[in-house]
Amino acid sequence: MKNKIILGLLVCVLAIPVLAKAFTLDDLRQQIANLQVRVTQLVAQLNQQQGQQPAWCHSFITNLGVGSTGDEVGSLKIVLEKQNVYAFADLEANPKFDESLASAVVQFQQKYASEILTPSGLKYGTGYVGNATRAKLNKLYGCGNSKITTTTTKSINLIAPNGGEKVEFGKAYNFKWQSVGIDKVQLYLKFQDGATCYLKEIPATSQNTDLYFYDGQQCSNIARTITAGDKYKIFLLESVANVAQSAMGLHDESDNYFTIN
Repeated sequence: MKNKIILGLLVCVLAIPVLAKAFTLDDLRQQIANLQVRVTQLVAQLNQQQGQQPAWCHSFITNLGVGSTGDEVGSLKIVLEKQNVYAFADLEANPKFDESLASAVVQFQQKYASEILTPSGLKYGTGYVGNATRAKLNKLYGCGNSKITTTTTKSINLIAPNGGEKVEFGKAYNFKWQSVGIDKVQLYLKFQDGATCYLKEIPATSQNTDLYFYDGQQCSNIARTITAGDKYKIFLLESVANVAQSAMGLHDESDNYFTIN
């Protein structure tokens, strides 16, 4: 019965009148890849209904954040869709971890907060797939590996301020960020027009520190002054010797603007 259902699905999909459009070879390959993913998901659902082990599994071995790409990101999308916190229409050739996926990761982390967030003293999800999040992903969908090896890729993830916060002149603001495989980051205040005001360099161990802004504060790298307003972002850039900011290395910035008053 199960095979008949799957065959029926394929027949229905392939019966769509493709002659109405001239498909390229890449188009056809993309459609086949999308069908394979959907069939895998349907098989897993049928197996669960029949009390069998899920047919789909994946062991996550890499930390993931905004900007990450590859098959690991594609598998993350499948898991989050299974968890009903994310929906994707197509399987990309090289899936990318974007802000919408980060928001879905936050929902996943909040859903399993007692296992992912609480042990680290966090109240809210970060959108970054680190050790605790991967452990939960593997607990739910891992392929039964007795020992899952962790490989670390470089990443930067800004947590706060991430948009909507109100920062007061002369008062400490708790600045938070996460990184993997990085020694130092350069911290900038980003204006609405894209100009970046250099603030300081921070070692990777200082991922929870205080920031201070002062009315009339001068930027050391550009002729700009920090004044009250609601059009600021924090911009983090990996600090690498002999690499100019224009090279745009590994970085992250606030999702939206925050206010300094």
